[in-house]
Amino acid sequence: MSTLKRLGHLNEALRLWDSMKIDKCAPNVHTYTVMIDNLCKNGDLDTAHKLLEEMSEKGVTPSVVTYNTIIGCYCKCGKVDNALRTLQLMRSKSCNPDTWTCGILIRGLCSNSRVSDAEALLNDFRRDLIPNLVSYRSLIEQYCQMGLLEDAFRVKSLMESDGCKPDMVLYTMLIEMLAKNGNLEEANKLLCEAFAEGLEPDVRTYTALVGGYCKVGKIDAVIEVMKFMESKGCAPNNWTYHQLIHGLCMNGKVEEAMAWFNKIVYKGVEPDIMMYTALIQGQCMKNHVNNALRLLYKMEKQGLMPDEFVFTILIESLCKVGRLNEAQSLFSTAFKMGFSANNVIYNTLMNGLLKAGQVEFSRSLVDKMVGIVPDIYAYSTLIHGLCEQSKLGEALEVLDEMLLKGIQPNTITYTTLIHEMLKEGSFDRASQMFDQMVNHRCKPNTVTCTVFIKAYFDTGQIKEAEDMFVEMERLGIKPDVVTYGVLIDGFSNFDLLDHAYGILKQMMDGDTCNPDFCVYSDLIKHLLRRKACTSGDACTTWKDTCGMWNELGLEIVFQLLDEMINYGCTPDVTTYFHLIEGFCKAGRLEEANTLFNTMKEKDISPNENIFNILVNCCFETKSYQTGLGFMGAMRELGFQPRLDSYRRLIVGFCEEGLFGEAKTAFCELLGLKKNHDEVAWEILIEGLVKQGNVSECYELLSVMEEEGCVLCSETYELIAREVVSQSDLASNKSVVEAEQ
Repeated sequence: MSTLKRLGHLNEALRLWDSMKIDKCAPNVHTYTVMIDNLCKNGDLDTAHKLLEEMSEKGVTPSVVTYNTIIGCYCKCGKVDNALRTLQLMRSKSCNPDTWTCGILIRGLCSNSRVSDAEALLNDFRRDLIPNLVSYRSLIEQYCQMGLLEDAFRVKSLMESDGCKPDMVLYTMLIEMLAKNGNLEEANKLLCEAFAEGLEPDVRTYTALVGGYCKVGKIDAVIEVMKFMESKGCAPNNWTYHQLIHGLCMNGKVEEAMAWFNKIVYKGVEPDIMMYTALIQGQCMKNHVNNALRLLYKMEKQGLMPDEFVFTILIESLCKVGRLNEAQSLFSTAFKMGFSANNVIYNTLMNGLLKAGQVEFSRSLVDKMVGIVPDIYAYSTLIHGLCEQSKLGEALEVLDEMLLKGIQPNTITYTTLIHEMLKEGSFDRASQMFDQMVNHRCKPNTVTCTVFIKAYFDTGQIKEAEDMFVEMERLGIKPDVVTYGVLIDGFSNFDLLDHAYGILKQMMDGDTCNPDFCVYSDLIKHLLRRKACTSGDACTTWKDTCGMWNELGLEIVFQLLDEMINYGCTPDVTTYFHLIEGFCKAGRLEEANTLFNTMKEKDISPNENIFNILVNCCFETKSYQTGLGFMGAMRELGFQPRLDSYRRLIVGFCEEGLFGEAKTAFCELLGLKKNHDEVAWEILIEGLVKQGNVSECYELLSVMEEEGCVLCSETYELIAREVVSQSDLASNKSVVEAEQ
């Protein structure tokens, strides 16, 4: 019978059991146990339990293995209470449970989320035996899944005091949870502890650290973990690479992510849908929509089908850059490919259309949602679009419509309407809407409070603005950079400089949000106003900050820096970045460069953002050699110039007939080990072919091939397609000119 069981011939074993009974051959404890196990595997728990009762009737004493067999089966089937009753029966028959009994019961209780019962049972067992690793690990795993790290470590200490050492699986569980919660220092300590115990971490352990460091934006640490794991002979898997690529993209380092993608492919790793999705999302976050679409094309060519999330990202990004026809075309493609119409894709398209001012089309889209009930997001998006066009009446009609359908407004809905009411000067209506919001247990957020603060300042109600700020803190609502900016602007308007700079200092000393470009622009605006009032000149008002930066003198900026110091707000690298940004946006490279030199004289090291904004300004003003100098300075400090910078530099040199310099810059770019396909997309297609420089494109393509840069077949196809497209455009243009 044991042999038949091992071979999996359960029916034959059952027939043999029946033959034993016919031949009056009394089964012993081993035979009963084998038969009970067979029945359990067949899912016949009732008969198995009857056999257990029969054993006692026949005078056969069940062994611990017999009880464990049926207890294990009950636990696997989720019948933990039956398993616990069998444990009671076992003990009543003076059969002592062993570590296996303990382990299977605790695992069963944990699987049913009965963690308190599991720990109580563990302590019960500890009176008579030392539970094994499985018992402790099951309990720790459940605490980790519940996010109860303190309890998980308490049980770890308990097991160690019982002389039971954790294995690498257990260490990995804890490291994963610590990394997920951002406790990277503790996770590293635990890793060192595992090494000290002679254990070898596996790919899952290292991947947990990679994901954790990516989550908190410590990309240098991520690369160190990758190098370390490979030095230990532990090869990253697809999930490790996905975590790395996703982390780089979410931290704005899409070019580095593309470079890693290159390395992954060259190592023979097959990219999966998750890697492509992360890269597409990263490109879209940088508004590199063409590159995102090329990645989509590349993945489809490799037989990978985009999912709903990919379509949503691309539709949103196309709308964001005003390519509405392409967004709608992609929307249609998604449904042709078999994706069912749902709120997510509809809402994404609607949001994009509204941002582009297509309110009526967006509203008609709600009516076209056949078989789908528009959700709160759809209605809130529509209300926001109507309010953006100052159509409060229509927005309130939409509010009534959603209420009739039983859809309750959320914080965003209420805040949008309140904001529009305040813009129209209807404080009473806005206050009523606010009360309605609170009565419906809808908590105000930072934006809700900020729009009230701004409205109070705009109407000279300074005390009310201050009271609202205090109320925010009382409600536990954290102000953001916009809130602080509104306060600084509001106090400055009424010459309450102590208050304004007090808020600025609060921002600079805190770790939640730094002053942004708008904050510094507002401070300069008020300095100019005070200067004009003092000298008796007419106060200039600007529709936007761009006009102000076009006329601004450096002496005002230096006055701001001095004033900041007087009020205890020491200018830092962020301060200089935003001031340089202002001059760069106005195309005033000389003034921006003066500030750049000033910060260096004050031993403030420029960051990557400062270099990028200066390089961009150089190319806007066609100062290509100066831009090249800044790019060299970047590399000396360990920063890599962006692909976009190289594109503009190379195109600029080509336009000025300096192809030798363009080629030199291109060779320098190839030495930076970026993704070769992305280099071709950005430089050859976007930079050269689309500007009509086809021969230069082919020459630089030859340089890439000479340097051993391998391009995928899809990239060659894209280049050829773009060349043909440009040729057709040129032909059509010639025909039109000839006809004229």
